[in-house]
Amino acid sequence: MQPEKPTAEPADQVLICTSPTAFLQRVSDALRYGLTWYTAGTAPEAKWAGIEAKLRARYPTLGRDRKFLARERKAGRPAVRLFVLQPKGRAAGQVEFVLAAAAPVHGDGEKWRDATRDRLSVWAYEAVRQTRPGSDTPAWTWRLQKPRYDALRSEIIERVRKSQDNELAALAASTKRWPGFAPVRKQQRALGLLLAGEWKRSRAYGTTPPEWPRLGYVRRLKTR
Repeated sequence: MQPEKPTAEPADQVLICTSPTAFLQRVSDALRYGLTWYTAGTAPEAKWAGIEAKLRARYPTLGRDRKFLARERKAGRPAVRLFVLQPKGRAAGQVEFVLAAAAPVHGDGEKWRDATRDRLSVWAYEAVRQTRPGSDTPAWTWRLQKPRYDALRSEIIERVRKSQDNELAALAASTKRWPGFAPVRKQQRALGLLLAGEWKRSRAYGTTPPEWPRLGYVRRLKTR
């Protein structure tokens, strides 16, 4: 299956995502284009319209097109984009957002952080720069944060040793929903190997562990 082509650059700089993977893609795109200063948060969906209106009033350039933002950056002024995740059917009714800029906006009351020194985290994932095979320069991507990865390792070992096979199967199935960025795929494979190795050490010969799924590559997803 061919990856979906990215949507055309919107005139408005507020990008709405209904897919968590698309949300992470758009944020890493912004980091790659130099919008490495950020502020992020979570808000109740019922209050989001008012919060967005305040952000638009505070940063009027959110209503401008990409060419305008390029001119702002060239002139040394902050170029701001707002990324919003409003997933369909999300039980908690929460909106995730990241406000990204090429430079901190002074006097706006926000606590701006630099993603090159203070990693941007969304849920259990963090934005990192890694050099792909065949490339000379690092690119922005996502991986599981170390505390979450270490917790999963401990959980797998404990459930294997306690014969909690149903829980192991549920954990394995849940990894199929992880975003398939290269570092995440590597971590997911390593956890599968850990499961197989621990099973071999702890369980009776001839028994088989729950199937560990293969995590596919992430596709380019659309936003609006």
